[in-house]
Amino acid sequence: MVEKPLEPYHPLAYRSRLPTATVVMPYKNSSQIVIGDRSSHYKRLFVTTNQNTFQQPKREITSNSGIIAAKTLRTHHAQQQ
Repeated sequence: MVEKPLEPYHPLAYRSRLPTATVVMPYKNSSQIVIGDRSSHYKRLFVTTNQNTFQQPKREITSNSGIIAAKTLRTHHAQQQ
């Protein structure tokens, strides 16, 4: 609308509402501490250097240098993460 008609102020109008809180306050007796995001799980978080470096490579029955190079790059990338 180019010009809105004037109307009296109404405190319960939709535009006058304050934003609603999205945080749910815990009960007084709740004692749970959540650190980090529970939806993400990194299974290699506690891998030792021995497990990371000295693992037995799976046998590849191929002599294709491109496949072997790609597998080596993948292995080195996984060790650095």
